[in-house]
Amino acid sequence: KLPIKPGNQTFTVQWQLPQALPIHLTTAALDLGLPARNINLNIQLPQDRWVLLLGGPQMGPALLFWGVLFVVLGIAWALGKSGKAHLKSYEWVLLSLGVVAQNLGILFVLAAWFAALTWRGQQSGWAGRRYKALQIGLVCLSLLALGMLISGIPQGLLSAPDMQIHPAYDGLKWYRDYTSGLLPQAWVISVPMWVYRVSMLLWSLWIAFALMRWLKWGWQQINAGGFWPADKPKVETQQP
Repeated sequence: KLPIKPGNQTFTVQWQLPQALPIHLTTAALDLGLPARNINLNIQLPQDRWVLLLGGPQMGPALLFWGVLFVVLGIAWALGKSGKAHLKSYEWVLLSLGVVAQNLGILFVLAAWFAALTWRGQQSGWAGRRYKALQIGLVCLSLLALGMLISGIPQGLLSAPDMQIHPAYDGLKWYRDYTSGLLPQAWVISVPMWVYRVSMLLWSLWIAFALMRWLKWGWQQINAGGFWPADKPKVETQQP
């Protein structure tokens, strides 16, 4: 029983459920037995949890990662089918899975790198300053692509994935302006962060072996027709 006095009053009811944090967490189902307004639901997860899905009242956070991943995987599959960026479709898909939660810029730079090297391997008979400028540009692009890819490996292993949860407030918060008695419920599906760490470790091992093949292929493309051919000597002819 609560002592109710005239005027506005605030009551806080707290309780604990004797269970470990489940993969599928749902807020408690409560029936107040009377209408209520301004209902706020707040789920605070520890930092060592990887949020996969969430839901609740219409006014609340949205997880945009899976929509972005669907689009990126479609582009990756199309890149493999095009044959203009060297890698097969499944390799582009695996590559995308490792970088989409960290930095999408890596994927675009790698796509430009593979496409440029594929085009370079089909060229021959070049010489002069334009050829040398092309070679310097390809070397710079190669260093940029490899630097971004290699630097992304420790970032993926040590940092948390960006699941693009918006709005990014402190915790997961939902709001409903009115209920007839039964409180709305919110839910979150999450797993321990070590699941993501192990996934990134396996991806990094695949990258390490694949990178050796890519570098060998890249050197063959950039060296087609000679890496730095000497300029042809100029022959001057004089008419009598």
